Amino acid sequence: MKTKNKSSENDFNATIGNTVLSAVLNLQFIFKPKYWLMNKRYNKKVDDIMNQLLDKYEFTKITGNTAYLGDNEIWITNAPYSCMYPYKFGYESRYRPSRLTIQKGLRKLQEIEDKKQSDFINSISV
Repeated sequence: MKTKNKSSENDFNATIGNTVLSAVLNLQFIFKPKYWLMNKRYNKKVDDIMNQLLDKYEFTKITGNTAYLGDNEIWITNAPYSCMYPYKFGYESRYRPSRLTIQKGLRKLQEIEDKKQSDFINSISV
């Protein structure tokens, strides 16, 4: 019986800890005007989907407007105010993930671009 209560207490503390951490991390956007206005409404389901895709896959097939995470086409243009959402998922296209998830996705894309540039520079400097 005590184990069940202890588990519930641990879950509660973890939830509170994650909420506080998220709130603190979101404070950074006060100082980033480009994140102030967003074209789409936030949706927790879209945020969860995008976080799962970003954690599981790397970006591939990067075009002008979209890129793929696994088999899922993601809108990457119009950063940061209208990007990082599943493009062709139906109703999810009307919503966006959190600003933190958008930032996470943009950083992941930037890492790929930086690697491409580095590889290119290394290939011509030999």
